[in-house]
This record gives sequence, structure tokens and C-alpha cells, in this order.
Amino acid sequence: MSKMAYFDLFLLILSAPGVYLMYIPVWKTNSHGYEVMKQLIHFFKAAQVIRCYRILLCFSGARKFLYGFFKILPKVSSLLGFFLMVLFIGAVLAQDLFGNIRYFGSIGPHEINFDNFFNSLFSLFSITTG
Repeated sequence: MSKMAYFDLFLLILSAPGVYLMYIPVWKTNSHGYEVMKQLIHFFKAAQVIRCYRILLCFSGARKFLYGFFKILPKVSSLLGFFLMVLFIGAVLAQDLFGNIRYFGSIGPHEINFDNFFNSLFSLFSITTG
């Protein structure tokens, strides 16, 4: 086997515990254990991203797609900047208009409210992306 095959196997073994750690309930850990678990989950997710990137490089069509994506990315950045500016302005307006409404719980799986700027920004992003 080549060195890259061993590297892929190492990434596969490294990313497997991350899937398990994501489903450990938070209430079973103390605050220090929770912080350590969050760091481990980020580490294992990074290993999964590296693994996906390595798999994509094996296929010529995926390689062409990634090349085209990175080639067009600077041209699309102005559109992305405009979208972020509209989200920022919308979050500020939503916080100002709806920030003082009494909170009764969440409608769906996420807490969508406009209490502070970050919740407002996350809520608007969740709404716009579906």
C-alpha cells in the first residue's frame, strides 16, 4: 500500500470517534469535560474535512469542479459581501423591532429569536437558507 492509502486509513480511524462524541449528552459531563469534548469534536471534524478533500482529489471530475470553484470564487465574493451586508442590516432591524417580544420557547428544533445581535443574525441566516 502507498503512503497516501495509509494516510487515508489514519484519517478514517481518526474521524470515527467524532461521530460518537457528537451524540454524548451534555448533561453527563461537567463544564471542563464539556469544553474538552467540544475541542475533540472540532479536531475530529477537521479530520473528516481533510478526508473528504482527499477523496475528491482522486476523481478527475471533482478536481475540475474544485478548480473551477476556486477560480470563480473571487468573482462571487462581491455578491457574498452584499448578501452578508443585507443579513447584517436585517439582523439589526429585527433586533430593534422584535427584540423585546416575550419569549415562549422554540417553534422548531432551533431557538429562533431576536434577543441579541448574534441570535438575530443566526435566525435570519436560518430563515434565508431554509
